[in-house]
Amino acid sequence: QVHDIKVIGRNSSFRFRGKQQDDTAAIGAKLGVATLLEGTVRKQGNQVRIVASLIKASDGSELWSQTYDRQLKDVFAVQSDIATSVAGALKIALLGQTIEATDKPPSGNLDAYDALLQGRKYAERRNRADYFKAVDYYQQAIKLDPNYATAYARLAIAQQWFNDWVANTDERKLAGAQARTNALKAIELAPQSALALGALGINQAWSDFDYPSAQVTLKKAVALDPSNAETLYQLADVTACLDRLDEAVAMMRKVLTKEPLNASFHFYTGQFLLAAGKPDAAETELSRAITLQPDAAVYHAYLAIALLQRGQSDQALRAASDEPDPSNRRWALSTIHFARGETAQGRALVDDMIRLDASWGPSSIAMVYASIGSKDKAFAMLDHALDIRDPGVATIYELPYLIPKLRGDPRLAHLLKKLGLPDPATLPTPAAWPAAAASSSVNTLPSGHEP
Repeated sequence: QVHDIKVIGRNSSFRFRGKQQDDTAAIGAKLGVATLLEGTVRKQGNQVRIVASLIKASDGSELWSQTYDRQLKDVFAVQSDIATSVAGALKIALLGQTIEATDKPPSGNLDAYDALLQGRKYAERRNRADYFKAVDYYQQAIKLDPNYATAYARLAIAQQWFNDWVANTDERKLAGAQARTNALKAIELAPQSALALGALGINQAWSDFDYPSAQVTLKKAVALDPSNAETLYQLADVTACLDRLDEAVAMMRKVLTKEPLNASFHFYTGQFLLAAGKPDAAETELSRAITLQPDAAVYHAYLAIALLQRGQSDQALRAASDEPDPSNRRWALSTIHFARGETAQGRALVDDMIRLDASWGPSSIAMVYASIGSKDKAFAMLDHALDIRDPGVATIYELPYLIPKLRGDPRLAHLLKKLGLPDPATLPTPAAWPAAAASSSVNTLPSGHEP
């Protein structure tokens, strides 16, 4: 809340929780900060003891320290005390103001707060099973405090990301509508909440495909809280959807100064770089994301494509095989097999995708078709993706192969017009995409594959 202080997000800072292998100087260097706030929390019954210290990272010297013995119900007041004291120790003028806990339930219900924190823990794991757990916890928080704006916003964000895994069009529409309802409820309860506006902005982009409205909403969110890495990332994502990839990457570089150890932010930076035809830089970011969170869905698949674009097809095949999510593993492996001239393996995987993935994620099949130059089938899949509101088609400028391989075809301009996205013919020609390790001559597949 104090813009004079650069505060690293919890996703990055909590990676050092309970670990002693790094000294303060090393932690400060990894996070890009001069001071560290550390301490302990011990709870017994309704009593809590919190010990907090502000440490100079370079030499470990103590700048401020305090012990708090309070009842658990006073934990939000302790948070405010600690934050205000830290600002004072850093000689930041607060003009008599105190720093209030922003994620406190209006009722002060500690169980609602705990449910919110549990939800965040699972949501940040970035996989299908844990997203369902996150939604359950956010719903618990709302049940315990029906006026909890933060919980509504977090629930809306989780429901929106669910669209990546929803099985059919009706479920996808329902998830999008639920996300919109909860985002609007969050804004009603907290009109100046950047988090709530961010929840609405991503819903406008990837459920409504209304990019102008999403941009307006997300720019307002960033203006309300410039230090919020999450809302800046959301704006970067919408910017990339509009084919302003270099601008989106620049935003993500700023995001990473606030959250340098956040796996998903490294992934999105790598995704945008790959779409911009920069596989070397993309590989660096995607590898970093996997190091930080090896079990997240889609990370290995995108790394595999970056390696393929660098001409490293053997390494690409290994990376794709390591992809934990079956649907993402299929499209990555199929693309690589076709590029290596292994047509039978590629076709077998396309058969599997059409049987298993076409009803909910045809944009991934379109990528494979585009990669082998099968434009008719690629456009058939993209039209199907638009019909079922596949979120993948909304991010067409961020996906491998589609724009580079389909550029210049009048059907692409028609599709983009339906989506409300710019026609690449009106945009500057990007740097040429590197060729894959080997091009496939397979441009068609046996009949009966269309959904």
